[in-house]
Amino acid sequence: LEWYDHSGSAASYRAYLSRFPESNSAAIILANATPIDASGTALSVAELFLNKYFKEEETAEENQVAIEKREKSYAYIQLTPVQLRQDCGKYLEPEESYDRQIKIIDVTLIYYRRESSQTKLLPVAKNEFKMLGDKSDVSVFFETNERGDSTMRLNINNDRIVNFFKYDTRGQTNEVTGNFFSTELNSTLAGSSVKNNIYLKASKRDRLKLERVKSDLFKSSGRVFSKVEFVRNAKGAVTHLLVSNGGALKVRFTKR
Repeated sequence: LEWYDHSGSAASYRAYLSRFPESNSAAIILANATPIDASGTALSVAELFLNKYFKEEETAEENQVAIEKREKSYAYIQLTPVQLRQDCGKYLEPEESYDRQIKIIDVTLIYYRRESSQTKLLPVAKNEFKMLGDKSDVSVFFETNERGDSTMRLNINNDRIVNFFKYDTRGQTNEVTGNFFSTELNSTLAGSSVKNNIYLKASKRDRLKLERVKSDLFKSSGRVFSKVEFVRNAKGAVTHLLVSNGGALKVRFTKR
């Protein structure tokens, strides 16, 4: 079904909302205990009421036959290990701030999400690969944009594009140290540089190491500062930073 959802949690509180526009219905869970699976519970409840709206899907066997037929129609080419290696590395999707890694395993290019989710990429052109085993028709393009950045573009079923750009960890880091203040949150972040590594620290939290993605864009594994962009003035000096995560977009902290 078509559906939209949002979750939230802090301390022992759990909340989840799922909206199903086709049936003009929603499932909501509000809880105050950590072990409660709010999203799983809400969707289980929704299943009880929305059965008549479910759409028929092809069986697993029918899906597999269709995938194999499509993949046999591709005209694969041979690329050298050197050609394959130039596309390897880490790539970031900037809108939702998740990354993917491209690596070589047994002379085959691999689209790596995590250890339990890896997909082979086979070349059909010098910079175009087909993703194998996916029920969608996915083409992967490795390109360079007008600014010279290395990018990865996914074309899914010829109707959806997902863009990534390759990590570039080079650059000076001592310019982004100091205190940054948010008038909106009445809160200060402390930026520091130690051995060419950048850290951010908020009150009552351990400092968090930032990983450079490119230029003045950083990310981290922490949920609070999952994406951090340092902004400069016309003279090149850092004036403020923008913090984003799963629940907030570009919250501004001005350098003091």
